[in-house]
Amino acid sequence: MTSSIASLRQPIERGPRRSRPVMLAKGLAVYGETPANTREIHGQALDDYFRPGFQFRPGMTVLDGGANIGTFSLEVLQRCGGDERVLAVEPAPEPFATWSATSASSSRHPT
Repeated sequence: MTSSIASLRQPIERGPRRSRPVMLAKGLAVYGETPANTREIHGQALDDYFRPGFQFRPGMTVLDGGANIGTFSLEVLQRCGGDERVLAVEPAPEPFATWSATSASSSRHPT
């Protein structure tokens, strides 16, 4: 007995997403499952990528591979003040849906 890939696919269960964004430092509005989870993800991005000695400057192109819910992308957009290009990629459906809501609600949009 053979099965096609289409027949093996299962519906993806989506976790609850907040109907309102979580407000982070400097006015960043980000959607996430819970305020605590959203703040934790944002804190990890700040700790890992925005430490002294590593700078994002206007005019840069930044690739955010595995963008998760979008906090890193939004932080880069905010820090560079409008003269940058952010390419964000998130292959997992649930974080991508959350990232999409965050991006749509932002005045600055990653590509």
